[in-house]
Amino acid sequence: MKKKTLINTVLSIGLICLIGFSFLYLNNINLINQVTDFMGPQQKKMSTPGFKFAMYGDAKSGVLLQYPVTAVIREKGIYVVDQDAGNIKVFGLGGRLAGVFGRLRSPYGIALYGGNFYVSDMGTGQIVIFSKTGKQLGTLKIKGQKGMVPGGLLVDGKYLYIADVYQSRILVCDLPQRKIIRTMGSFGTGRGQLKYPHGMAVDKAGNLYVADSGNNRIVVFNKNGRYLKTIGGKDDRVGGITTVRGVAIDAKGIIYATAPLTGTIYAYNGDGEALYSLGGPGKENGQLGLPNDILIDGAGRLYVVETKNKRISVFEK
Repeated sequence: MKKKTLINTVLSIGLICLIGFSFLYLNNINLINQVTDFMGPQQKKMSTPGFKFAMYGDAKSGVLLQYPVTAVIREKGIYVVDQDAGNIKVFGLGGRLAGVFGRLRSPYGIALYGGNFYVSDMGTGQIVIFSKTGKQLGTLKIKGQKGMVPGGLLVDGKYLYIADVYQSRILVCDLPQRKIIRTMGSFGTGRGQLKYPHGMAVDKAGNLYVADSGNNRIVVFNKNGRYLKTIGGKDDRVGGITTVRGVAIDAKGIIYATAPLTGTIYAYNGDGEALYSLGGPGKENGQLGLPNDILIDGAGRLYVVETKNKRISVFEK
């Protein structure tokens, strides 16, 4: 009798264990499914760019990047604003240093119009114009505009978009008329407001994407200055942009944003849904040190301006 009771007890314990393990197994499957759903179908199917090489300058001549902040691509070259050096360093897209020009106090943004370079100097509050060969041509005199501290610059058609950093607004300048025709944003945290804007990009429809640095988000306006939407911020599924500085849009409409403090590039689709992230803090190949700006060339390669690591890292699918 005792032996039979013992056998029944053992069987009961085994049955309980079997039920418990089954419960844990089903829960784990459910957890995996939840993680997969969180990543979304884009993450599972989409290939992400990988690190290719980095540009530092010319070690032999000692001409190296000191504090790169932004850049622009022109034909087969990338023109990098080296803020501490007060100049523009020119690289071939393959990484070779090709030249240096300019002598500025605290340069930041750079854009192209009519074959000339427009460079913002935050130290003087001016926008300085250089020829394609690097000769200084003068400054952009904007009618009726005083007290501006220009940061990021972007040209779209005949219009120059200026991030007026400390007044937290975007100024739209008609370059042929040299006149401000529109202002976007105002200081604040609400819809359509900005807090220390920096980089900008324009999509195929002419909508303007602004790196709203102080609000950790991207704010989108249409070409007439009307607020459309916000990307990132507190509800960002990837993990949240922190002090976003640079923004770029590729030919497929994927939006890339740089987050210097986390050493990360975040990618979103046109609806503002998080797709994937690149980098991570560090100085090894593929890691990023204060990524401040991002550019995309005609072949879809990503050029990331790393201020802390004093280099341009190139990523490619």
